[in-house]
Amino acid sequence: MPSKTTTKPTLEPMNNEQALSMMRSVAAEQEDSDYLQRIPEVAQAGLDRVQTLIATNLDVMTEFMKLVGRIAMTFFANQTYFNDLRGLKRGRMYTGESALEYIVNAVKGYDFDPEKAQQNMTNYAKPDIRSLIHARNFNMQYKTTVFRDDVARAVVSENGIYEITQQVINSLGYSGNFDEYLAMKHVILNVIEQGLGLSVVIPAPTTEDASRQMLAAIKAWGKKLTYPSTKYNPQGYAGLVTNTQTENLVLITTPEYDAYLDVYGLAPLFHLDVANIEYSKIIVDDFGAHDNVTGILVDRNALMFLENYWEMETWYNREGRFFNHWLTISEVLSYSLFRNCIIFQTSASNVTGITVSPAKVTMVKGEKRRFTATVQGEGVIPQSVTWTLSGQAKDGTKIDNYSGELTVAEDETASTLTVTAHSTLADVSETGTATVTVTD
Repeated sequence: MPSKTTTKPTLEPMNNEQALSMMRSVAAEQEDSDYLQRIPEVAQAGLDRVQTLIATNLDVMTEFMKLVGRIAMTFFANQTYFNDLRGLKRGRMYTGESALEYIVNAVKGYDFDPEKAQQNMTNYAKPDIRSLIHARNFNMQYKTTVFRDDVARAVVSENGIYEITQQVINSLGYSGNFDEYLAMKHVILNVIEQGLGLSVVIPAPTTEDASRQMLAAIKAWGKKLTYPSTKYNPQGYAGLVTNTQTENLVLITTPEYDAYLDVYGLAPLFHLDVANIEYSKIIVDDFGAHDNVTGILVDRNALMFLENYWEMETWYNREGRFFNHWLTISEVLSYSLFRNCIIFQTSASNVTGITVSPAKVTMVKGEKRRFTATVQGEGVIPQSVTWTLSGQAKDGTKIDNYSGELTVAEDETASTLTVTAHSTLADVSETGTATVTVTD
């Protein structure tokens, strides 16, 4: 887990006259009539009068502090702090607690035969529509307190208004962005842990030659992903065809590997066309325990980062004589199984075993049950499996190749069935099995 950096973003320092002028401009842009009516313009009323009015009149001070909160929100919206992953947000979800994603798969073609037109033209062709639900899963709230006496002192000191605004920005926005970064990074780490991308083995770019190899690999795979294929997305084993345009590609890597690519890779190739690689680049501090991963080349639409709301609220506690500012964040931070992803690692993946659950079960004739599998191994290991069934005597006893749902026929005569899970990773001989006892 990364530690919080000591370098915090700041607004440009300004004195109170400049700050009040800026705040009035913001109030005008936001059509904040309460602020504009209660707090006069410095150029007309004079700085001393405006400062005294804010410091001594609670209603005026309240409008002032509400605008401080909104200015902080504007700063949050326009700055990424250290969290470059915010740039991957796909938009805002204004209502609801989940987002529905769906994709229509490619249609399988068939031989054109005019002789069959009359009998086939009215047949129903069901489209292959796949859907995922991404639930709102990041819900955080942050609070900071500013005492009324501190506000009064701030508005009459030379740079006090700037300092009060900075306090709100740093205590709320910095903390919210840090937690958001950790949550977004967790999604990326889960992509690695679940093997949700095609693993490509390539040396770590710690030398000039290896850096050139990685740059060439990025360029080559970026082009490959533009072609429709079932090879590069997590649902490809189930027949999903996808492609990614190069402008939608994002390379996620670490500071160390980014530096190697810049120093050893791009510098020698600076004047060559081969260096013109089409992708966006985002840096994370590390890939957690996955030391063998050097980068991820992913379709930006795979990262389902949707903002529900970032909201600031301000309230005055009359008994305690202080202002509370609350920052509330609600977002969907998820990952799509329908998009392409390449995971670069320095060593090959190795499946060491597959565990099927339940391992032993009794089922009655006519019953249905879904099995699950966990794939163990080293490196980037897809958790997806395909299923086969053996031992059945009737055609009605079958297992779905992809979902793992077993159906036992009403007239099944076999007493024992074997369910087998096969890893979707290429050239893997390891399997996992479950035993099913069939009863009446």
